[in-house]
This record gives sequence, C-alpha cells and structure tokens, in this order.
Amino acid sequence: MAAARALAAYICAPRVRRAVVLLALGWGMGRDWLAEVEAHAAAVVAIVRQALGGFAAASPRRWFLDDRAPRHLFGLVFESRPPPLLA
Repeated sequence: MAAARALAAYICAPRVRRAVVLLALGWGMGRDWLAEVEAHAAAVVAIVRQALGGFAAASPRRWFLDDRAPRHLFGLVFESRPPPLLA
C-alpha cells in the first residue's frame, strides 16, 4: 500500500505530469505522421500499378522450404529399423 501511495505521489508531481503529457503528445503526433506516410505510400503504389497496367503482373511466389529433416533427406531408409545388436 505504501508503494502505491509513493507511486501516486511521484506521478502527481508537476514535472512528471508535464513529462507524461509531453510524451503522450509526441506519441500521438508520431502515430499520426506514420499513418499519413503509410497512406501516401499506398496511394503511390496504387498509381504505379495503374500506370504499369499489365506489365506489373505478379508472378506466383515460390516459397523456399528449408526442409532438412532426416525423413525428408533420407526417405524410407530413415524409417527402417536399425540392425540388431551383436551378442
């Protein structure tokens, strides 16, 4: 309980309050600026796609699978049983 009171007193201090308000304003301005930049970039991409027409046909993506699991490397050989131990 004492820690909560100390934290509340610290937050209510004028300097901290000003810093929190300034941080919130800066955060909001940065967020809005980034949203405008993203919207502008999306508009530019749309204009370029429209200008290129059929030239910018998207090719199908090939996903490279780095599948180096033993079963895929060695196939059925990996599935076979090991030889019996010598007595």
